[in-house]
Formats: sequence, structure tokens, C-alpha cells
Amino acid sequence: MPIGEWGEQLAADAGEGLTLALADDEAFNFYYPDNLALLARCGVKMVRFSPLRDRQLPACQMIWLGGGYPELHAAGLSANHEMLTQLRAAHRRGVAIYAECGGLMYLGTTLEVTSGERYTMADIIPGHSRMGTRLTRFGYCEAQAQQQTLLAAPGRVAARP
Repeated sequence: MPIGEWGEQLAADAGEGLTLALADDEAFNFYYPDNLALLARCGVKMVRFSPLRDRQLPACQMIWLGGGYPELHAAGLSANHEMLTQLRAAHRRGVAIYAECGGLMYLGTTLEVTSGERYTMADIIPGHSRMGTRLTRFGYCEAQAQQQTLLAAPGRVAARP
């Protein structure tokens, strides 16, 4: 989300009092600096955590699981039962979870790596991810806000040309 249209519409205190748990380790580390800067500018406090090593989520109202290489760390992510349990519990409590790319794979039911091994993931989003041997279909999509969020009012459509 480039600072521009969105950034100018957000009040400087739009995220005041909110804490974002930001996944940041070898498995999840792709974040656009402009997005992090925008959240900080809106008053969101960011606390980094490691889905690979930490056993507990930080106290937060939001979780962001960015892109990265969960397929290279699938065994470790799957073995961290405490973190998977923490994520499921946060989801049941209604904590906002935003995931993209590798983060979406982590929220799925299983992740199959190129060797064919299948690892259990968070099982928050029903579905299975399978790594192929070549890249397929990168691109942007269109999204419509279903409820009021930090970034959009209900019905707002966001698309990238």
C-alpha cells in the first residue's frame, strides 16, 4: 500500500492504542517499508515475534504474517505447536489477522513442500498449499472491505491496476 491516497486519508492517531504483532524471522520477513511506516505514523505499536522460535504471541489486537519462505522452514513452523495453538486461540478471540503470500500458506491446513512432505500448519484458513517447482501466476487482485477496518470503510473496493 503506497503512502499516497491511503496515507493521506488516515488520521495520525487512527491506530493509537493498537498493538500489531509482526512475524519477523527466517520464514516471514517480506514487508514493504512504506506499509510499516504508514502504520507507525498512524500510532500503531509494532512488536516483532518469531513463529519459528517464540512459544507465545505478544499481547496484541492485530497479527501480520508477511511473505517469506515458510516452505523452507515448514518442519520448524509445524513443530512449534505452542505458536500454532496461540494463533488459533487469537483467531477464535477475534484478533485481526492479516496474512499475505507465505503468511497465507502458514494459516492454511497443511503445506506440502517440493519433496512431497506435508506439514501441518495453523488450520485457520481451510486449504492446502503445495509448492511447485516453478513460479506460477503472480499478480494483484481486487478486494472489498466487508466491515470497518483501519484501512477502509465497508464497501470500499481497493484494486491495483
